Amino acid sequence: MTRDHLKDILEIVGVAAIVASLIFVGFQLRQNEESLRMQFLQGEMLSFQEHFGRISENESLAEALVIAETDPHALTATQKKQVVSWLEEWTRFIATWGVLYDSGAFSTEEFEIRIRNNCYIYNRYLPLLDEIRPNFTYAFPILDEACRGAN
Repeated sequence: MTRDHLKDILEIVGVAAIVASLIFVGFQLRQNEESLRMQFLQGEMLSFQEHFGRISENESLAEALVIAETDPHALTATQKKQVVSWLEEWTRFIATWGVLYDSGAFSTEEFEIRIRNNCYIYNRYLPLLDEIRPNFTYAFPILDEACRGAN
């Protein structure tokens, strides 16, 4: 075996080692990306749960939501402000989910389940949601498509 032949073999081995290490780094990056995605989604879901938790923590908000569901015209100005504020925050979650879906963070199935699970709110509070519709041009087409007529 000549020195040039040995050099060629070692270069091939070196290139193979570099390719193998790059493949390994690619797998590690993919795992880290998935881990970060899951951490972000977990934080986002905790925020969503806290948003709904406010209903049980705030008696006046809970009462206002009940009135808004049955007769939104019977709300006092303060109650209406509470409900609209709560609905605006809820609508921001929907818009965030839409952005996350568009960026590939959610599968179509995950996204559709999240939206369908919120159709109850959409349909029960539609008169008040229509008042804030101009402020949320991204969220409402999503909700309209998924929830019109759903219970």
